[in-house]
Amino acid sequence: MEKETLMLTQPTPDKIRTTRLSLRLTQADCAGLIGISPRTWQTYEAQDGKHRSTCVKMPLNKWEHFLLKAGLLKIG
Repeated sequence: MEKETLMLTQPTPDKIRTTRLSLRLTQADCAGLIGISPRTWQTYEAQDGKHRSTCVKMPLNKWEHFLLKAGLLKIG
């Protein structure tokens, strides 16, 4: 049997938000899953614009951790 290789890509703020909403989780819920503060999660969802200083790209390892904890990604 062939193993499938999945390449994770940098999530956009919109992808982070829509994934969270599809799971019906709050920002605080998601932050708790991966051991960060709710404010940090908010910065990952922040869009470019007038509050540009609050926009932070989510590290790929945090995105992977979230997907694993949320049951959206399985290893093995």
